[in-house]
Amino acid sequence: MTPFKQNIPSGWKLATIDEVVTLKSGSTPLRAKQEAYFDAGTIPWVKTMDLTNGPILETDEKITELALRESSCPMLKPGTVLVAMYGGFNQIGRTGLMTFPGTINQAISALMPNKDVLDSGYLLNWLNCNVMSWRRLAASSRKDPNITRSDVAGFPVLLPPLPEQRKIAQILGTWDEAIATTEKLIAALERRKQGLMQRLLTGQVRFGEFVESEDYQETRYGFLPGDWRLAEIQSIGKVNKENADKDPNREWFYIDLSSVENGTIDFPLSRIRFEELPSRAQRVLHRGDVLMATVRPNLLGYGLCDFEPVDTLCSTGFALISPIDLDDASFIYYSLYGATVQGQIHGMVTGSSYPAINSTEVMQLRIFYPNSKVERMKIANTLQNVDGEMKALRRYKNRLELQKKGLMQRLLTGQVRVAG
Repeated sequence: MTPFKQNIPSGWKLATIDEVVTLKSGSTPLRAKQEAYFDAGTIPWVKTMDLTNGPILETDEKITELALRESSCPMLKPGTVLVAMYGGFNQIGRTGLMTFPGTINQAISALMPNKDVLDSGYLLNWLNCNVMSWRRLAASSRKDPNITRSDVAGFPVLLPPLPEQRKIAQILGTWDEAIATTEKLIAALERRKQGLMQRLLTGQVRFGEFVESEDYQETRYGFLPGDWRLAEIQSIGKVNKENADKDPNREWFYIDLSSVENGTIDFPLSRIRFEELPSRAQRVLHRGDVLMATVRPNLLGYGLCDFEPVDTLCSTGFALISPIDLDDASFIYYSLYGATVQGQIHGMVTGSSYPAINSTEVMQLRIFYPNSKVERMKIANTLQNVDGEMKALRRYKNRLELQKKGLMQRLLTGQVRVAG
């Protein structure tokens, strides 16, 4: 099995993983000995979700020296490359590069390269470039998708001369650094947005042109400026329950629960005939509608339709909030993320495995609502500007990732050669 379909470049060799690395597996110390094995642990213990497809800088858990001695966890050196072997298709093939001494659990294979023939950074990029080969192998070979130690051992790797490997890793590392820097900027903006929402949506901070009232009123959700009110959603909007045309041959775009995640709506690219849509595809989407997932609402499956959609249906798993005043759409949308609303949702959800609220409860949610429309719009515009900055950075990050992907394809197959 080879993950590429071209001739081996001049001066390169084809090997299998087990020919150029030492393989080790991990384990999980007994959870029954939590105090002895985990509490006060100092040895980083890598699990699948710690894998970053790049350098690993920290782990969620650590284990003790006693746990290391009394389990089959191996002690690994920095420079060890890690591969996830199971945990679902989104996890299989995830990688990481140890930057500190530590150990791993049983879902991960540790690859310790022979430094005379293989560079760790090159190996990491090779595995990342060929992750779909792992997933195809897992899907075709067994009912429960996973890869085994023998799959890892037999996985092929193209080996340029060692100096060229290091140069390839260095070039791709430059893109990794740019991507990581952009991710940090996005995270910083997200923190800024959260702070702004907390202060602006509760009247803790007001814009200069609005006179701050000394008449604050105390509510069960906190203090409210005197020129604001506590408004139920049903007083400023309604739940859009317009049903779809039942013509079985009419085609619609369809937005389901998986299409909306924390402020982003993944709008479909193609239409589907009504008779082929799931039964939950019912609600007609309009401009200004705020999509609020009522199933697992704590996961923030919220979105705002800020343009005129064409022939678009939404799942009944959403409450579509249509503002009475279209200019309130953004303010209502941002208010859903505020601590005031989230606290109410937490008290409303029913069910542990499938927590949900209903449309009536959505209409009864209360938000802090400035009486001034101008103030509401300024608050929404401020938050929209931060969102705009984050969207621009995410687009930039996507371009960097596409550039890196193209570089990986050319460099790791020898289409483009670099001098070491």
